[in-house]
Amino acid sequence: MKATINNDPIARRQLRGRRIARGVSLAALAIFGLTAWIKPELFSNELDMPTAEEREKARQERKNQSQKRPRVLSKEDIERLANKRKERYRKQLIESITKLEERVTVAEQMEAEATELFRNDPNTLPSLKTLIPDQIKGAKGSLMEEYRVGNQDMNAFITPDWQQVDRCFGVLFNGMSQWETTPNLQPMADAAEKLHSTVKGMSWKTDKGDDGFTVATKRQARTLAGNTMALATNNVDLALRGNASAEDHPLTQPQRADLAATLSPMNIAQLHELSQKLGAHYSDLMGDVQAAKLAEVANITFPEAIEKIAHESYVQDDLSKELNGIEGQMPLTDEQLEALSALLQEAAASAARALTSSTPAKEGGT
Repeated sequence: MKATINNDPIARRQLRGRRIARGVSLAALAIFGLTAWIKPELFSNELDMPTAEEREKARQERKNQSQKRPRVLSKEDIERLANKRKERYRKQLIESITKLEERVTVAEQMEAEATELFRNDPNTLPSLKTLIPDQIKGAKGSLMEEYRVGNQDMNAFITPDWQQVDRCFGVLFNGMSQWETTPNLQPMADAAEKLHSTVKGMSWKTDKGDDGFTVATKRQARTLAGNTMALATNNVDLALRGNASAEDHPLTQPQRADLAATLSPMNIAQLHELSQKLGAHYSDLMGDVQAAKLAEVANITFPEAIEKIAHESYVQDDLSKELNGIEGQMPLTDEQLEALSALLQEAAASAARALTSSTPAKEGGT
């Protein structure tokens, strides 16, 4: 058999391969055993976990490495960032206003359709004879209370403006006493209109700055003037005016026709103010729509429904002073840049609030 292997080259190669493999295996086993004898911990299944102190030290080291030195902005950097943020928030304001205008247009159509239902109601004008006396008393009570609280000074009641208000109420109360015997209501209508214009322009200074009558009280004076004039002139359109009318829109028809061109030259303060006025106009339009629904359900006149629904107009944010202050000025420090950003963000959020409050009338609230 041995001679056969020696004479067979293939058998010789196989035998040599087995010898080599056996030698390598013995060498590996020897190395493995020697290593296990010298360093037995390498083959242990127990892990050395770091202590709490070691973990805290490692955490602090990672934290220190991750903290970068605060970046010091140059004057050019601050100016560039300020312009960029102004432009970004200005764009947001324009987007809000554009959507608001779309919703106002829908609401105007709804309001026109709602009030049209009462144009031929024979009880519209007669109902004013009952409403006007109560409106006169209510308007005087509200005006006196707000004026007293706002001024904190009884001497304010001898100012020319208040004396004008007092004279107007004198004419109105005198007209009420002669309501049935004097068919001419024009003097009352003129006095009510004068009262409205005076109240609208009145303001006074307080510890908190300039102040004036609230929107609700001004609306009382306007409603009184409109209803009295409507009754004096048999003007049904005026009696159906409600909380809103076309002239209440802050833009003219040509301006609305090309809104993009109208908004283009406006600064941030003007855009913000416009967003607030649009929000208030939308709110008043929808107040009229709700009053019309109430009149239908309760089977009362539209002017009576306006009185009962106690509509509260959208409360506008006044940031005009702060926003006007940023025109033509650039922040000089990081702190001033952050203050500017906060103000711009507040203005954009305020416009967004007006937009959110104006739930689309015919868009399913989306």
